[in-house]
Amino acid sequence: MLALKQFYLSKRVIIIGSGAGGLSTAILLAKKGYKVTVLEKNSTFGGRGSVFSAEGFQFDMGPSWYLMPDIFEHYFDLIGEDIKEHLTLKRLDPSYKIWFGEQKEPIEMTSDLERDSVLFESYEPGVMKKIKIYLQEAAAKYEVSKNTFIYKPFDTVFDFIDRKTIFLWTKFSVISSFHKHIAHFVKHPILRKILQYPLVFLGTSPYKAPAVYSLMNHIDFKMGVHYPMGGMTKVFEALYRIAQNNGVEFLFDTPVEKILVKDKMVTGVKTTQGQELSADIVISNADYHHTEMHLLEKPNRQFSKRYWESRSVAPSFRA
Repeated sequence: MLALKQFYLSKRVIIIGSGAGGLSTAILLAKKGYKVTVLEKNSTFGGRGSVFSAEGFQFDMGPSWYLMPDIFEHYFDLIGEDIKEHLTLKRLDPSYKIWFGEQKEPIEMTSDLERDSVLFESYEPGVMKKIKIYLQEAAAKYEVSKNTFIYKPFDTVFDFIDRKTIFLWTKFSVISSFHKHIAHFVKHPILRKILQYPLVFLGTSPYKAPAVYSLMNHIDFKMGVHYPMGGMTKVFEALYRIAQNNGVEFLFDTPVEKILVKDKMVTGVKTTQGQELSADIVISNADYHHTEMHLLEKPNRQFSKRYWESRSVAPSFRA
């Protein structure tokens, strides 16, 4: 074990970007014994999860909902931390409000199915029997997807294939469009829009998104919407604090111009200030498109410019 620790200590890792992915990865690697440096183009940590403050007010610049608390708890357990020591969560009631153009008053969603069922039935009498079946299927999709795709590492393409994934693909509607899937259960257009609403977080259309994303409705209606007291920034503050406590170095106001590669092996990065920093491993938490088209030279890219031009990149916040 000591020899393995010494091996990790000899490995230097550079992570580009201090958003959620950059921070969480930095902590995991630092705890393994790697020497980790995070390069951030902004003057503070957080990436899209940064904060704007002015005249005594504070505004989250990116994420605004805290969903899937079990995933957060799982991560904090992985790094040996008690999430309750870092975050104070409040379950929102109502979870959110939806304004429709044809209605003056918003619709309130509570993530309490007994209360929400009154609203659903007012639009489509008898629909709750179908919605409960729909949500049971969504819950199963969530559990299989979480344990198979989120918690499980993938070393080869064969890791995607096991009894659980086969069960998911064969038993449930997975690859048909989200819109078509909902249409099998709900007829009223308002109810369809309510069920489709969580897709705003994916930046995609219900006509293009696969039906597997019905799992978002389980997250919404069964698990609820939470908010960390003090703002979403508290999540990033906690990760930044834990990273520092584990020896992670942060260099702010340090944009990366290029990932350096020699003989198909990464050697480090070059910053926009002209500084070259060596590394055994480079991890980019920047947008995939930006990493490919701006940080890597053409021979080292996985996808071509033509490929990216043929794709619709999901909208997102840019801090």
